[in-house]
Amino acid sequence: MKKKQSKIISVERKAAALDTLTSGIAQDFNEILTAIMGYVEMALLDSPKDSPIKKNLKHAMEAAERAKDLVNDLQIFSRQKELERKTFQIGGFVKDILKRFQKSLPKQITMQNNIMVDAENVKANPKQIQQIVINLCTNACNAMLEKGGVLSVALETIMIGAEKKQRSLNPGSYFCLTVSDTGKGIDEDIRHRIFDPYFTTNRTGSGYGMGLAIVQSIVDALNGSIELESSKETGTVFRVFLPVD
Repeated sequence: MKKKQSKIISVERKAAALDTLTSGIAQDFNEILTAIMGYVEMALLDSPKDSPIKKNLKHAMEAAERAKDLVNDLQIFSRQKELERKTFQIGGFVKDILKRFQKSLPKQITMQNNIMVDAENVKANPKQIQQIVINLCTNACNAMLEKGGVLSVALETIMIGAEKKQRSLNPGSYFCLTVSDTGKGIDEDIRHRIFDPYFTTNRTGSGYGMGLAIVQSIVDALNGSIELESSKETGTVFRVFLPVD
């Protein structure tokens, strides 16, 4: 028993050290990128309007902005336990996120939502809930870009009793956020990897594979759980369970 506890503590310490290292590297790299982007911006202002150099500088700025997005993802991934949490009503908050997200949907994708939560509260950082919703919805849309389809989002409260212990959740009241798509599904042989950082099936340049890893890190930090169902015939369903405060 002592050996098992020792191994658990060792893993936790290694994970904490990795988080600290990742956060430190991301912060230092962010400062370097800020300087690079500043100098590129000044060079753009000084370049003649029709100069070929201006075009190259714009490409450099676009690459720097993508790198900055990646650094931000790394900081989000490594700082979940540091974020200040507060109690707020999750139903209206999710509705607002979906309204904004719907405006950016491609024409071939339609959205359906069923938010059945009203005054119930969650204890989290609002940015964490936003990251969960946006990343899961973005992931669903990416699966439907070629042929189009339906993005469905639902939020409800459920009771989990002792008989549902397979979800690794304590009995109690939970929010269940369901995000589903009618896309191509996730191949069974890669499902165990989809929450790994930097793992992606998207084409090169369209993402860094941090979205689902961030979702997993947030759900873990909030003492929740996430489930996946997927098939080539019906698409993919993610269910996120978070404690009701």
